[in-house]
Amino acid sequence: PLADPAFQSETRAFPGIGRRPLAPCHVRFAWSGRDLLFSWKRRDRAPAATRLNLAETPLSDPLLFDLEILSGATVIRTASSLSQTGFAYTAAMQAADFPRGLPNPLTTRLCQRSSVLGRGCPKTESLYVR
Repeated sequence: PLADPAFQSETRAFPGIGRRPLAPCHVRFAWSGRDLLFSWKRRDRAPAATRLNLAETPLSDPLLFDLEILSGATVIRTASSLSQTGFAYTAAMQAADFPRGLPNPLTTRLCQRSSVLGRGCPKTESLYVR
């Protein structure tokens, strides 16, 4: 019974991890002249997103991504609030970030953003660009 002294209650707040955006997947790159083009696929937690016969995953949140280009553990360049599933890393950006040439592998970290919870799970990818 509730009146029993052994009965205890506790109020808990959970961090909402189940609503946090999933990490993007299928991170790829392609060269266009001297520019490096990144592309990826977005993921969604909406139940409709689990259907395999859809050409495009339905959106449950606005489409926003943050891409970080790393040198070791140091973030060299951040592209925030990207509204497309791609980014052009131009030759000028590369020269400014890596004067001696791109490292091989080039490490990137990509997050999908939620308007409510902020950055989701990161996807770290080492891309062999040479």
